[in-house]
Amino acid sequence: MTYKIKAHCEECTLDSDTYVPFQNPFIKQHNILIVGQAPGKVEYYTKVPFSGPAGKTHYYLLQQVGLNKQMLPHTNICACYPPGDRKPIGTEIECCFPRLKQEIQHLSPVLIVSLGEVAMNTLTGMNNIMQQRGRFYNLLPKYEYKCKVLCCLHPSFVMRQRQWIPSAVNNYKLILKFLNGTLEPDLNPVFTLDPSPEELQEYLFNTPFDVTMAVDTETTGLNTRLDDIIGYSFSKDTRTAVAVKFKTPKETDPRWAIIEAFLEDKRYKKCWQNGSFDTEIARTYGIHDEGFFFDTRLAQQMLHSDLPSNLDFLRSQYTNIPPYKPSKKDIKHISNWGAERMLQYAAWDAVTTKAVMKEQFKLLDAKQIYLMQDLLIPLVRAIGRMERRGNLVDKEALASLYLQCAPEMEKIEEQFKSFSVNPRSPKQLKEFFNLKTTQEDEIKRQIKRRHPKAELMQKLLEYRKLHKVASVYLKGIYQRLENDRTHPHYKIEGTGTGRLASENPNMQNIPEELRVIYISDPDYILINADYSQLELWVGAVIAGEDQMLKDLQDGLDIHYIACQLCFPEVPLKYGNRKQDFTHSQQTIAKTINFGTFYGRTPLSIAREFGVTVAEAESWQKKILNKYPNLSKYKRNCEEAFRKKGYLKSPFGRIRYITSVTQGYNFPVQSAASDITLYSIKISDENNLWCWATVHDSIVYQVPLKEYDKQLKLIKSIIERPIPELDNVRFKADYKKGYNWYEMTEA
Repeated sequence: MTYKIKAHCEECTLDSDTYVPFQNPFIKQHNILIVGQAPGKVEYYTKVPFSGPAGKTHYYLLQQVGLNKQMLPHTNICACYPPGDRKPIGTEIECCFPRLKQEIQHLSPVLIVSLGEVAMNTLTGMNNIMQQRGRFYNLLPKYEYKCKVLCCLHPSFVMRQRQWIPSAVNNYKLILKFLNGTLEPDLNPVFTLDPSPEELQEYLFNTPFDVTMAVDTETTGLNTRLDDIIGYSFSKDTRTAVAVKFKTPKETDPRWAIIEAFLEDKRYKKCWQNGSFDTEIARTYGIHDEGFFFDTRLAQQMLHSDLPSNLDFLRSQYTNIPPYKPSKKDIKHISNWGAERMLQYAAWDAVTTKAVMKEQFKLLDAKQIYLMQDLLIPLVRAIGRMERRGNLVDKEALASLYLQCAPEMEKIEEQFKSFSVNPRSPKQLKEFFNLKTTQEDEIKRQIKRRHPKAELMQKLLEYRKLHKVASVYLKGIYQRLENDRTHPHYKIEGTGTGRLASENPNMQNIPEELRVIYISDPDYILINADYSQLELWVGAVIAGEDQMLKDLQDGLDIHYIACQLCFPEVPLKYGNRKQDFTHSQQTIAKTINFGTFYGRTPLSIAREFGVTVAEAESWQKKILNKYPNLSKYKRNCEEAFRKKGYLKSPFGRIRYITSVTQGYNFPVQSAASDITLYSIKISDENNLWCWATVHDSIVYQVPLKEYDKQLKLIKSIIERPIPELDNVRFKADYKKGYNWYEMTEA
């Protein structure tokens, strides 16, 4: 059934011939109205709202919660197609307003579901769909009809960013909760602000041992070693919270001792949002917490690793708590807020953390809860100790390297200045080289094509490398020194696969030759334990590729085997060693191995190495003929991708996949990461000094007098059997040295 009223079409810039009518089915599943922003190109031809690619995603999301798209009324803010699928502009929305108003009044829905920013703003006046999604607002008075509007993500966004599927489904579930009258009322918790010592003692220590207390720390900054704690807040349920702002100095405030005793009492379970920060800054002030039971940020990493994990996002993802966070600029000056405002904010943080934890706990399965308790929370402790110890820097070596860079940079700068060009100015470089962009990939492409100024382009790349080394890795490291040490921050939830990310400085990105500035402490030596071809080992186990696993266990080099398969014409002179093949051939073999695992197409390989697609395809076929179960593994990943939209790692992590290629590599990379993380955790439990970690390697610092004993212990931990991967032992290479660069076999 269609319904149409021509509004102010003569004043509108849109073509009225592209009109897509309001859909009002005869048999309705529910009396609701779903409103998008405007028809797309497919809808323009079919004359049916939400019949294009985004409509298919919309159909899937509705289906997940038991709703039938065909039996629900649909319309758009603008009824005509904006050219190029652009957003409708203000005048177009105004021209279509009478039509939309009459459609709403004609249908008289009990609920309107707005999809996307444009629909939300037009119907409710609210902005920022990412913050408002999942919220209910009143329909604007100008529509002369009263009902609630549920704000949801637009399915076209979810279609492009599949990791948002769970969030979108959660929002659609609210439709049924609203219709069934089962929506939870907005929280209206009772806050005890700045309680007396007696009130605080009663709230904290009158908590049953089986109840988890949400804890939040208010600080003057984000440096766990240098900044100050100014307050705490606690919530044992979502109906109450207490918030404390300490008097100065805080050690003289009697509530400080009460909080210290509570946090150090292991009988009481605690939950943090980003416990790696809260527990570490507490240690700076002598509080050694016990009873760390749950972390909402770590839970989000296991449930939806590609979605944000900040508390404001988790609030919108899991609760019906209204937005309360101030701007980033405002929150930087929290120590200057008035006491009342800071305490209210802190109390809401504690309540929100508790509410998020309750919902996340329902979603985690037993394996994921075990992973949090057995690995991630102990890892918070281990990583905290690693960050606090830091890494000693040889300042003389750092200064020497900086002085080597400076003259080279100045020399290249002078060359460009002779052409009146600043090598740091993208605008001047684009004009000088006559390019649309001066990004590295484009510059390299132009050099390959023998651009007339290719020589200067090469100089530009050298300059950029030198500038990055000097400013980021040398000067940047020097500026971060604390007592001649850097203290990099490792983010346990920093990547979608579970791998550690690091910052300030980023240890993973430091060029290998610059590692010479990092040295061991006096009377200590560094040991680098590097898992050898770990992802190939893990991939062989996960794929059930027994022949590949046997080759690895027999000490064969898989990349060398690939060289032999792909380049059979090369004579073997060095007794089955890589030296038989050129560096280019070895690179191709490595790319084929990992590319076969991770879903690279023959076309992409052909483009990278300048060969025909047929030749690249033949290389991949040779690898698959040698290791046929790799094909089966890829088919299994594709099936999981189609059916569920996510894959699961052997350790229980989940990742919603945005492409099937991502699906191939997630189980392998995630499992490889967890092997390394467990090694760090077990090493810390054995009082080994984990000095740094980069990808699949762990650097230890051990006393010289205990070198042999600790190396033996390190090897037993690194090469232990892994229960989640058929109890396979994964081999590693070991090197030793007094700086991180000049290392020899251990």
